[in-house]
Amino acid sequence: GGQPELARHGINCLAAAAAGPDLYATRIAELASSPELRANIAATGLDEVRTRFDIGPISRQIEDFLIASLAP
Repeated sequence: GGQPELARHGINCLAAAAAGPDLYATRIAELASSPELRANIAATGLDEVRTRFDIGPISRQIEDFLIASLAP
């Protein structure tokens, strides 16, 4: 589940279909049994938040959009 541009299975999350308790349990077991997987997903998520959602780049994107919308 999740937005494919945000949630990437095995990279920054472990995806599971909605209302799939067996798959949820499997994903939780995967995380519980793999410190390396937990560390990699956490590090990737932190890096993505810092680079994609930092106020600087977002402000520039909004500014660029507003300037472009004023152009004739």
